[in-house]
Amino acid sequence: MYFDFRKNDVLFYLYSGLFNNIGTITNNEDGVISNSGVLIVGQEGFIDNDGSLLVEEVSINRTAENGEVFTSKQSGMLISNGTINNTGLVDISAGTLVNGTFASVSNDPVDAPTAVTNNSGDILISGVASRNYDVNERRLSEEDRTASLINQGTINNQAGGNIKIGDGNAFVSDNQLFAVNALINMGDIVNDGGASIENNGVIYNSGSIDNKAGSSLTNTGLINNTESGTIDFAESATLGGYVNNNGFITMQDDQILTLTGNISGSGTFVGSTLIQGMLNDPSIARKQGKYSATVNPGNSPGLLTFDGDVENKNVNWIMEIWGTERGFGYDGVDVFGDFTLAGGMSVTILALLDFDTLISQEFNFLSVTGDLFNAAGQMITDSFAFLDFSDSMADNWAGTWVKSALDGWSLNVSYQADNIDLYADLQTDLALSRIQAKPVDVPAPGTLAIFLLGLLALGWRVNVRTKNSADS
Repeated sequence: MYFDFRKNDVLFYLYSGLFNNIGTITNNEDGVISNSGVLIVGQEGFIDNDGSLLVEEVSINRTAENGEVFTSKQSGMLISNGTINNTGLVDISAGTLVNGTFASVSNDPVDAPTAVTNNSGDILISGVASRNYDVNERRLSEEDRTASLINQGTINNQAGGNIKIGDGNAFVSDNQLFAVNALINMGDIVNDGGASIENNGVIYNSGSIDNKAGSSLTNTGLINNTESGTIDFAESATLGGYVNNNGFITMQDDQILTLTGNISGSGTFVGSTLIQGMLNDPSIARKQGKYSATVNPGNSPGLLTFDGDVENKNVNWIMEIWGTERGFGYDGVDVFGDFTLAGGMSVTILALLDFDTLISQEFNFLSVTGDLFNAAGQMITDSFAFLDFSDSMADNWAGTWVKSALDGWSLNVSYQADNIDLYADLQTDLALSRIQAKPVDVPAPGTLAIFLLGLLALGWRVNVRTKNSADS
């Protein structure tokens, strides 16, 4: 262990080894705490940071038994079961900051996580991706640095606070999304008025994220909201990027959640939702379809629910057919509210069955309990044909918007041709549709330590499914 205290710039450097704090560490405005070892804050411990708290990578010269000198890289870990008060900068450029661990080793409520991080400064998760992921070896190159913040306690992102995950360095390669920066939330995050969370990497949420009035949560990466995950918004918000929702994403009454990217999962969006894309230019259209926003329900396949009104504007709905049972054998979307055809709705169908078995089979892809409106806001009263299939499907599928005899609407489609080579000419790089973060499950108590250590060495790999992928 190596400590270097400098009078002028007040530098504390944990080069390697272990430092266990059960007291108070105060880092003033000009101070720097640099950690590439293991820094532990006990339940009674505090870090009051007004300066810079760095979790980073260091190169260490070591000597082998044969006398050969070699260099190894080591990333830092900061584990807090106490309190971190940050008004300065916390920068995780390599390694992991863990806020709360006790829930992983005991079911006793007494041992529930007491860890709290209060942030009114900046928390950066700033690993570096060199884009040299080795798919065969399933590992990043030596130039990559992974960084993560794991929360099992409480993070209060207060007025003036900013949490930034990545810096636009996630990338797509071989139909997979790769990201080296992740916020893994298994506890509670409160995003208070005037605070912001900016995701350019991965947010994996199995806890709760509460966005109060005046706060913001933006996304250009992936938000993976699991079955136990809840994300609440008090005010209108826009989410781009990829949103894989298997839990609940809730918008306050009289506010609107706007989704502009790729939506998937078998969860529920509560409140009014606008799904809005734009016409792609020709160079992008070949890769991402006609529209930039896509909805791919389920998890191969599944049922996606909107509990509120939905407005569709330039959206490609990607539906998968594996069987004949709605929500299990083929994708379905339920809308418990009104549905507005504000413009640009197309349907792309992925079918892994023999096409001959689909003849005369009708699929109810979209069910609406309320009214159907056109782009002018006029209520539609009679059933009508749906013709807006993607180009490769237009001559082989028929669709109808059917008005229920009682209330509601359904979009029903059926296969009308016997061309078994229908998909032969589809490009393999069409529509980036569904993605899932790895790991998919919250680690079991006994595996958390392995999971934490694994994050130091492994990047985040996310599968991106294409329209004609055989394993969609």
